[in-house]
This record gives sequence, structure tokens and C-alpha cells, in this order.
Amino acid sequence: MGAYEAIDKLCAVTTMLSDLAREQSAIIAQADIPDETKEILAKKRDAVDKELDVIEYGLRKVR
Repeated sequence: MGAYEAIDKLCAVTTMLSDLAREQSAIIAQADIPDETKEILAKKRDAVDKELDVIEYGLRKVR
């Protein structure tokens, strides 16, 4: 497996994980969980999404 193929596969898995986190956030929003905890989790998800966007932008230059 070459470097570009490995990067592509890692990006695909990361996208799947991000989608899963979004689905879980919808479930969490409906659950009986304190608002403070929901806010903390939302901030963490937002930070991850932002970092993924930065990485994706940087990888566009690789191709």
C-alpha cells in the first residue's frame, strides 16, 4: 500500500468516525443527560470537526 492509498483509507475511516459521532450526538441530545455534559461533548466534537477540516485542507495540497 502506497502513502497516498494509506492516507485515503485513513481519511475514509476518519469520516466514518465523524459521522458516527454526529449520530451519537443526536442520541445524546435526546437522552436524560445534564446540559453541562452535553455542552462539553459538543465543544469536543466541534474541536474535532475543525481539526479534521484543517487536515483535509492540508491534504488537498498533497495530491
